[in-house]
Amino acid sequence: RYIDNKGKHRIKTVIQNLILKEEQKCPICSNSILQIIKRSEEQNTYFCSTCNTVCRDRDYKCKSNYESNYYVDDYKNQYGKTYLEDKDNINKLNSSRLDVIDSLINEKRESKPLLELGCAMGFFLEEAEKRGYSTEGIELSKYAASFCKHNSGLDVIHGDFLNLEYKVPKYEVVACWYFIEHVKEFIETISKARSVLRNGGIFALSTPNCYGITAKKNIEKYAEIIPDDHFIEFSPNSLKMLLENSGFKVMKIVSTGIHYSRWLGEKRKSLLLKNKFSEKIYKSIASKKYLGDTFEIYAKKV
Repeated sequence: RYIDNKGKHRIKTVIQNLILKEEQKCPICSNSILQIIKRSEEQNTYFCSTCNTVCRDRDYKCKSNYESNYYVDDYKNQYGKTYLEDKDNINKLNSSRLDVIDSLINEKRESKPLLELGCAMGFFLEEAEKRGYSTEGIELSKYAASFCKHNSGLDVIHGDFLNLEYKVPKYEVVACWYFIEHVKEFIETISKARSVLRNGGIFALSTPNCYGITAKKNIEKYAEIIPDDHFIEFSPNSLKMLLENSGFKVMKIVSTGIHYSRWLGEKRKSLLLKNKFSEKIYKSIASKKYLGDTFEIYAKKV
């Protein structure tokens, strides 16, 4: 069969990449027997069945743009409204998150300094201040950082957490919501978060669940919808493992993103979609078995 020059170039590129690439290992458990769940000309996406983690090639690169379009057009395309328009829904999550944090922090300490990594437009910081926390935020987007400072009067720095210097542990809480998966140096970020926390301080995260119901049903299809700017996707098991190997004790895991219709699929929808009893049972099981497509994890520095 005839192969044109463009096809020859692609084949040559694939072969060269295979020859030059080092053996890929899971960054969490070091397992080297990984399932390729998505292939491209230059990069692969892998699934580790030992600890249930999705990872990229070690040399994976992605150009990310977190300016105004990310919070306006891109967010609206995905959720049907802009980030600012979704504030009420986001704050419902923030309220439940703060309920968990409040239950875990050391009540004897008078001050409650809180740092949020990737604070977006500052909604979580605003809610935390209402509960008596003194807040600071770090945000990569100039647009979002400027909004926090000029529209909400928040103490937010535009910059990269790993490039900032801290002399002593000062925070009672470090939080990052849907942030860690966007960071290539996620292990270093977790280590630095621990270094800026007081002893007994709380590290709170949320992130996609690559072992939730959508991924469990078809991991290859799941790989197709992973955003390009996700360097890693954890399961509750793998993130717990990483945190406990990094000097934390996991205190609580909350399964979120539980959608009854995603479990049903097309075949069951006609029979069970309106069955409230079935929905209640599924949500109870999904919460206990961490089948939600996202999760939150709360860990204490030890």
